[in-house]
Amino acid sequence: MLHVDGQSCILSSYIHHDDRKPLSRWLWAQDRYLLIEAKKLLETPAKELSFGDRIRRQKIIAPFIILIYCLVFKGGILDGWAGWYYAFQRMLAEILLSIRLIERDM
Repeated sequence: MLHVDGQSCILSSYIHHDDRKPLSRWLWAQDRYLLIEAKKLLETPAKELSFGDRIRRQKIIAPFIILIYCLVFKGGILDGWAGWYYAFQRMLAEILLSIRLIERDM
């Protein structure tokens, strides 16, 4: 366990972490990640994949499921445009993954 000498106290306000980045940088990072993810999904036996990964491997329904999940089950629809933005980003990532999976099948 790490021990740090010195005083500690409760913060008097929240720390807001803003990790927004330009969409072009996000797309670049997603593409790098999705190449690895597609390889994993295609090379792992189906019985060893989680339920979610088996759905993602089907290519077609995962983007729509993630949109509904983000908007309804995670409450994004209540967050206004920020919720829609996040849900669309997640859906786009799943669409890009589907495209990468199709590309590897061709």
